[in-house]
Amino acid sequence: MIKYSINEFKKILQPLYETLKGKCNSNERLAPYIIQWGENFVGDIPIRIIFYGRAINGGDGTWDIDKCFDLSDSDRLFAKDNSWVETCSDGWFVKRSQFWAVIKQISQAFYPEDWFKYVSWSNVCKAAPSEKGNPSDCLYNKTLNTNQKIFEAEVKFWSPQFIILLTGGDWSRGGDWSKDFLCHMNDGRMPEAKFEAIWDDEYPDRKLKVYEINGVYYIVTLHPMGKKLEPHGKCLIETINKFLKSEEM
Repeated sequence: MIKYSINEFKKILQPLYETLKGKCNSNERLAPYIIQWGENFVGDIPIRIIFYGRAINGGDGTWDIDKCFDLSDSDRLFAKDNSWVETCSDGWFVKRSQFWAVIKQISQAFYPEDWFKYVSWSNVCKAAPSEKGNPSDCLYNKTLNTNQKIFEAEVKFWSPQFIILLTGGDWSRGGDWSKDFLCHMNDGRMPEAKFEAIWDDEYPDRKLKVYEINGVYYIVTLHPMGKKLEPHGKCLIETINKFLKSEEM
């Protein structure tokens, strides 16, 4: 259940993005990203899921933070009109984007009609190269603390049951892009996994792991690019259902 209004969410996020702006080198061609959501996500819905990628793969957002959060500006980044998803949901971006294809597969399992209206999507890194690609190690490290605070604000505001981190899953490093954010949400310590599952029998290192922090289930798995989509999505759906059933018992 959402505890605050969208305006209150704006008041929390806006100063954090001012800080993020200050940490980004003005000589770098970077774009900011702000969490997005479907129109029904703000309501009292049965299951609330936020999907996270690593970073926006190219973007043209402004660093005029007042403009980004101006609810009367059609070019804002905050609380955008996401009706474009409806016209594109069966078109090029789902067919070309394996990230979105997995989001659609999972979301439709719980919301068969207008699935995109009931979920939210974001990235752990809120600043990235405006042309394409992920942040450099330098950019990642100098913006990490602010990105962690924004991530925490997103989780606390939306109170999701599930967060799906399609962020890498390099288990030799504790979860790759996810580790810094899980530790931040767990008082600086990496939580113990409650569950793990291999979703591609040909590649036993392709697995997902589930962590619980303050009643929220964080499911960490590989970014879908270049991987099998159907078994990946199926395993994620089965995992969500497993923990939904455990909550009902």
